[in-house]
Amino acid sequence: MTLAPLASERITTSPEATQRLAAALARVAAPGDLVCLWGELGAGKTAFARGFGRGLGVRTTISSPTFILMAEHEGRLPLFHLDLYRLSDASDAWAGGLIDDR
Repeated sequence: MTLAPLASERITTSPEATQRLAAALARVAAPGDLVCLWGELGAGKTAFARGFGRGLGVRTTISSPTFILMAEHEGRLPLFHLDLYRLSDASDAWAGGLIDDR
């Protein structure tokens, strides 16, 4: 079954509010769900990831994976936190190890 993407916009006014929203979404997340965020530097993407992780029960520190490209965290569901800002195309994802031949 293929589902259409669900796009939604919510505006929060503080990192704490962003984290609360993300935690609420994480509590209803199901296996296979994909959440994509984009925004300028400092827009709150990592704050969202921290809140989402908290909602999944992640106990490790969540920080921006800018230089490692991806961080994996264990929770009720696995959380793969990617920062694709520095990738110019899909071949960079292959070279960076985000895509493999499995």
